[in-house]
Amino acid sequence: MTNIALTIDDETLAALRAMAEQKGVSVETFVAEALSEIAANDAGEDWDLQLTDEHRAQIRRGIEEAKRGEFMTQDEVRAKYERLKQGK
Repeated sequence: MTNIALTIDDETLAALRAMAEQKGVSVETFVAEALSEIAANDAGEDWDLQLTDEHRAQIRRGIEEAKRGEFMTQDEVRAKYERLKQGK
């Protein structure tokens, strides 16, 4: 394993800490697992992160929800993911 350093804003860190706490892991473990999943799911594909203003607004809304402790259950996340995969 290799250590890396990240610079992120305080709001993002707070959201990541909240998500990690809900999962019962450290923020470092949570971020490492998330990055591993991204790498595994997007391996071999051109992956270009081009955020629109709407994407940024959705991210901000998600961070605010996380700050308030509003999280989806695993079942809700799975259902949403399946709908998104099907383009619904």
